[in-house]
Amino acid sequence: MFFDLNIVGNSFENNIILAKEASKYGWDHINFSYSQNDFSDALNFKKELQEELCEDISIDYTLEIKSNNINEIRKSVSKFRNKALCISVVGGDLKVNRSSLENVKIDVLSRPYLKRYDSGLNHVLAKEALKNNVAV
Repeated sequence: MFFDLNIVGNSFENNIILAKEASKYGWDHINFSYSQNDFSDALNFKKELQEELCEDISIDYTLEIKSNNINEIRKSVSKFRNKALCISVVGGDLKVNRSSLENVKIDVLSRPYLKRYDSGLNHVLAKEALKNNVAV
């Protein structure tokens, strides 16, 4: 089975085009990734999209959170945890990296090195990622 977990979601029509094209190339499942601002709107047409594509390919949604505000990240995670298959936080800020890796409701810390001159991780954060099952 072939999966793609990082396709930037767009409109209903564009998602259908992308999904059908991915199906032609042998993909079995794709995840459309949406920011916290667009995720609610995308949920409105998720069921229609699944019905339209049911024979071609399976789909799901990933919430991608881009924020340096830890409280905003926590609120978005709590709000959408039951509606998203995967929650990814774009890191870079050390406080964001730490809080993301300490949160068991977050699935992925993406780009912990963003705008940094180091990896954005240390041995303590690596242990937190392992303990809380957060992918980096």
